[in-house]
Amino acid sequence: MISLVGKFFTSTNRFIFIVVNQIMNFLVVGNITKDLIRTRDKEQYSFGGTSYSGITAAQLGYQSRILSRGNNELSEWIKYLHDMGVTVSLQPDRNVTFFVNDYTAGERRQLLLGYTQKIDFTVEDKTDVIHIDPKFQEVGPELIRKARKKCDLLSLDVQGLVRDTKDNHVIGKFWSDREEILPLVDVLKVGKPETSLVSRLRDYKKICEELRAMGAGIIALTLGNNGSLVYDGEFYELPIFKTKTVDKTGAGDTYGTSLALRYYETGNVLDSALFATAAASFVVEDFGTRKIARRQDVNARYEILKKSMSYRISL
Repeated sequence: MISLVGKFFTSTNRFIFIVVNQIMNFLVVGNITKDLIRTRDKEQYSFGGTSYSGITAAQLGYQSRILSRGNNELSEWIKYLHDMGVTVSLQPDRNVTFFVNDYTAGERRQLLLGYTQKIDFTVEDKTDVIHIDPKFQEVGPELIRKARKKCDLLSLDVQGLVRDTKDNHVIGKFWSDREEILPLVDVLKVGKPETSLVSRLRDYKKICEELRAMGAGIIALTLGNNGSLVYDGEFYELPIFKTKTVDKTGAGDTYGTSLALRYYETGNVLDSALFATAAASFVVEDFGTRKIARRQDVNARYEILKKSMSYRISL
């Protein structure tokens, strides 16, 4: 059971603090992907994409669902997700979204070898938290508008909205409809490679201020080994939790999901960012989704991070 300490009301952007014990509902919209992960030491296939968010939410105690497109190649993986406590609604498509994530040169280089048509948002019931996590153009503005009406808190990882391809290589494209989407979003997560695609500015703090001025709630920039920068009218700069890195794939997905869920529970931005940092630190320790941690394990690293900070967190 989850002790929810803050109930979100989007019409006023305020939290009314209550405590209830209940299973909360989480939905992530975006494709489950097939990934070929290359590092200097190893090459391995795995399934990822929104699997990271779905499993993260389940491990944190939420009733977790994924809305995705794909084909029968995902069947066995969907059975595994079910065993992990994640329900999948798979809309049929001829393809699956298939990435090569190459880390042999340090920073990730991506190839796209397959992708699907757009997801149709067919969800009728209300969900506590919806996380929009597209991988390659399977989500559009209309879906985000529909999702906004079906949840208390809407979070967005912008990555799949700013990707294009050239000769199968994944390249960036500027976020042209950001002014349309940002007012709908309570929590926005932007990875370091996307910072130049969501703003013409180059200063991270000015980027956060610009995106918030366009209507977004919390802005979180994840900056690799430089930690993260989170902004809600006040800036919070957070370090990473240092650990052995095997595979970075999915760390940002777990960070964004954990940030949104913890913020829904507590209403405390800094607390939520530290919790998300702790959650993401587990994912990099192995390939794929293997090391996504349970809440009690995340809490242990969260406490270590909290003690290491030079300022107190007000809970």
